[in-house]
Parts: sequence; C-alpha cells; structure tokens
Amino acid sequence: MTSFSILGMFLQAGIIVQIVAGILILMSVYSWSIIIRKSIGIRRYNQEVDLLGEKIYHASSTNLLNQFQIAQSHSFNPLSKIILVMKDELIRSKKLDIKLNKDSILQRIQKKSDIAIEELLHTAQQEYTFLGTIGAISPFIGLFGTVWGIMNSFQHISKTQNTGLAVVAPGIAEALFVTALGLLVAIPAVIFYNRINNQVNEYETLLTKYTDHALSDFSYNLDVLSENGTKESSDQINHIEEHT
Repeated sequence: MTSFSILGMFLQAGIIVQIVAGILILMSVYSWSIIIRKSIGIRRYNQEVDLLGEKIYHASSTNLLNQFQIAQSHSFNPLSKIILVMKDELIRSKKLDIKLNKDSILQRIQKKSDIAIEELLHTAQQEYTFLGTIGAISPFIGLFGTVWGIMNSFQHISKTQNTGLAVVAPGIAEALFVTALGLLVAIPAVIFYNRINNQVNEYETLLTKYTDHALSDFSYNLDVLSENGTKESSDQINHIEEHT
C-alpha cells in the first residue's frame, strides 16, 4: 500500500530520489546552522561596535590615552581591534619617525585601519555567502529528482501497460515531494542571505563611521603633538605605551 505521508514517500521513493532528498535535507540543516549563527553573531557585533563607538566618540578627543584604555577594556569588540591596531601603529611610527611627520604617520595609520576593517569583514562574510549558493542550486537539485520521479512513473506505465492513477500517482508524488523540498531549502536561504547581507553592510558602515571618528581625533592629536616638540611628543606617546 502506498503511503503519501512525507516519511512514507521518502522511504518508498527510488534510491536516486532518496539521495537527492538526502542532499537537500543536509543542505537545509547546514543553511539553518549558518542562518542562526550569523544572524545572532553579526547582530551582536553591530550592537557591540555601536556601544563602544559611542563611548569612544563621547570621550575627550584630546585624550588618546583615555580612548585607548576604553578600547582595551573591550578587547573582544571588533572596533577595539581597529583602535588598538591604530595605537600600535602610532607607537611604531614614533620609533621610526623621530620628527613625527603627521602626514606620513596618519597615512600609515589609515592603511592599517583599512586592513583591520577588511579582515573583520572577511570574518563576518565567511560561510553566509554559501546561503546564496544554496538558494540558487537547491531548486535545480530538486528539479533533477522531479524529472527522475516522472521517468519512474513512465517506466511503471510501460511495464504494467496501465495508465491508471494507482500506477502513476506514486512516481508523481515523489517527484512533487522533491520539488517542494528543493523550494523549502531555497526560499529561507535566499531570504536570510539578503537579511544577513544587510546586517554585514550595517556592520561595515558602523566600523567605517567610528574608525573615521578615531582618525579625526588622531589627526587633531598629531597636530598637537607636532606643536609640542619632539621630546615632549615622544614622552606623551611613551606614556600611552606604558599605560595601555
């Protein structure tokens, strides 16, 4: 007796259709694991970056030490990584550039911050782009199972010389089952791919926004340091290095 429940259709389907359905189920499980991890993870990143960015933004723009200490107290925050990379480059530049040439130092800090942002975005983008691939190919994998199920129906008709519904229905049912399964895998993958992509874009915007604020403060403080003279400037940067 033919069962038209989902489990029944899977168990009664041919080996090829079962393999196709199995692949689609594995793809669905993997895509949902990406969706859950990335949706929660990137939303948390955005909240953390915004929180730390506001703290640093409202800190004294003339007190780099205070800003570095705030960033250091949030060492697992993505924005903190950028700020501390900028701090390390400032200290390194002081050792390499005794005269504290503002333009060259600011250029190096800008480059380092750009690299840090690219690395953070690369980490955020890992895996979730595969959702787009799943959304694109799963309907076609399901279509392959559909075609195979219909072919089985025609083979049964040929063998039995009977076009009755009882002969055709099982093959058609398993074909439609795999079609529906392919769509059930594809639709959430495409929806959440776009949603997570928007979250990553927001993440990039926040990182860029607060990095630009930090670079503006760096520029201002480098002007002050340049006017203070080489020895005093060097002492101030040494003070930052000792207390962070």
